[in-house]
Amino acid sequence: EFAGEELLHQTGSDQSYCNFGYVLLGLLIEQWSKEPWHHRVNQCLKLFAGEHSILFWPFPKPEKLAVGHGPEGVWNRTHLALSNAAAGTSAVGTASDLARFGKVLIQLAQADDPIWQAMTTPPLKMPRNERCIGFGEGLMVMDWGGHQVFGHDGLTIGQQAFMRLFPQTGISYGLLANGGDMTGLQVAVAKAFSSITKA
Repeated sequence: EFAGEELLHQTGSDQSYCNFGYVLLGLLIEQWSKEPWHHRVNQCLKLFAGEHSILFWPFPKPEKLAVGHGPEGVWNRTHLALSNAAAGTSAVGTASDLARFGKVLIQLAQADDPIWQAMTTPPLKMPRNERCIGFGEGLMVMDWGGHQVFGHDGLTIGQQAFMRLFPQTGISYGLLANGGDMTGLQVAVAKAFSSITKA
């Protein structure tokens, strides 16, 4: 389906986020492991973060599941297009799961693990923008007043997720929101944490 699409830019000249890249990665994982991609992801999560409550569609609808809110009201869908599942459209989890994963990433950073290096080393530096100065293999690289901060955001209809990692202080935070000015909330939290990271 994407074979006939033109490139946004010449290979190696620029970098952009691409959901299709994660979908393609999921397909490669399935071909390599001979099992559904989310089984391998689940195994990796258990290996690094221990037991967790992250679920991948199809799953029975949890009794307590946050739903998105927007100008049109409540959004009750539990997942988006399954064709984009490997890009994150079919998983649900808790704030505790996000915090646990953040702790694991901080431990990898403090150990200078090759996994951390791959996740945080952009192949090239992007022009400075409001979000980041580059993407490693999975994490955004941000410049907060001379301090490097890492993270990743998620967005669905009426819901957003944010993770920020501060390896120099060993601090991380995760933020889940499902209505209102979610980006504004993230900016306020980020400002509060920026003063901590400079201490």
